Amino acid sequence: MNQQEAPAWQDLENNTFIAFGDFDASPTKAWLVSHRNDAKWKKFYDYAFTKRPREELYILADDPDQVKNVADDAKYEKIRKKLNRQLMARLRKAKDPRVTGDGSTFDKPPYTNVFKRPAR
Repeated sequence: MNQQEAPAWQDLENNTFIAFGDFDASPTKAWLVSHRNDAKWKKFYDYAFTKRPREELYILADDPDQVKNVADDAKYEKIRKKLNRQLMARLRKAKDPRVTGDGSTFDKPPYTNVFKRPAR
């Protein structure tokens, strides 16, 4: 399947593991994937399925729904750096392999194995 192809609507609606296995099968998933190239709906597809930014920072008092990411705003640079230092310290203390290893732990089996349904 190339980047422009997608499984059939019915497959996306009913088979969780055919694509985007982190998301359960549903009419919403099927609809979003089917409309991923439509400019009107692309932002919703991106929000659901594309990678998140490296850093996210929200001003909850002004943005309780966490829609406006201010991590790149120079006004919040000091707090972003402080929070980043705190996070990295916790991850190192917990020996998180994404920080203490080569960063590829969750890109290898068993985390990326092809899902196989158990025999009945």
